[in-house]
Amino acid sequence: MCEFIISKEKFSFGILDRVPVADENQCILLYRDKDGENGSYLIDNYKKVYTSDIRRGKYNVKVVFAISKKTSRHTFNVAMKNNGFYFKVNMSMSYTLKDIRNYYFKDGTDSIQLVVREVRSLLNRHDGRWEMQQGNALEKELVQSIEEILYRNISLKFFDIVVEVQPDENAKKMIRSDINKDIVIREQKNDAIVKVDKNEKQKEILQSEYHVHEVKAQQLQKAAEAFGPLAPIAMEYLSGEMSGKELYKYIEEKREKDLSVLLEARREDFLTDQKFQDELGEAIGKVDFMNTGTQTRLQDNMSGQIEEKTQEEVDVKDGDFL
Repeated sequence: MCEFIISKEKFSFGILDRVPVADENQCILLYRDKDGENGSYLIDNYKKVYTSDIRRGKYNVKVVFAISKKTSRHTFNVAMKNNGFYFKVNMSMSYTLKDIRNYYFKDGTDSIQLVVREVRSLLNRHDGRWEMQQGNALEKELVQSIEEILYRNISLKFFDIVVEVQPDENAKKMIRSDINKDIVIREQKNDAIVKVDKNEKQKEILQSEYHVHEVKAQQLQKAAEAFGPLAPIAMEYLSGEMSGKELYKYIEEKREKDLSVLLEARREDFLTDQKFQDELGEAIGKVDFMNTGTQTRLQDNMSGQIEEKTQEEVDVKDGDFL
């Protein structure tokens, strides 16, 4: 006996018999063997039944159906494209009778089995088509296809349809292994990218530092051409590391030191007159941005010292001997 059929028995309706009444969540089908569906009579809780209709039909079979909700669960296997592995397809749905006559007379009370066979045929067409990582895509396609099969069914009404696709245990282990490998590869790639990025940044820093040094060297070279030995101190002044007063003081002190050294050398006869004059002119005119008044004062002082030194030398030479 099928899942919705509660009872099936011979039926006769006499003059004193009462009209059959369907209990809650039940339905009664009356028919004649020789006519089958044609002329059959359906009794439920919503239809008023007349004695004349029952007597006129001369029915001889009575079938009582349950119209409560049923639940069905099925598991199928779909072979993966990868040899030796498969997807496990779990399908569950709830259903109830929608067309009792079609269910009983045409489907032969085998509606749910017909649905399951149609679903299995659908899944067989998917064998060997899907990769191990394509379970979600397969599930999405199966949900739509299976729902179309169920909603086409005339005899049953389906609801709460659930379709889940999961790889088998061996495939799960393989997927986890692949995921771990991918994670390691991504980490290695990320480390390599970070290392390359770090090296590129260090290279940019070195290039920047080299450029700065190159610019400074060029500036120093130009300063050396313009200021001679005073180039370093001039660079400090131009870069703002030395004030104008400090620069002037440094120049004055250097000039006085150079003149002192020059005079001492002349006094000890280390320099000829011509050489002394050349060195003196160079020392005095060494810095273009020196104060003009200071240059004149220094030159005057140096000239007086030179004349005195020359007179002393003449006196010594005219004498007999020292």
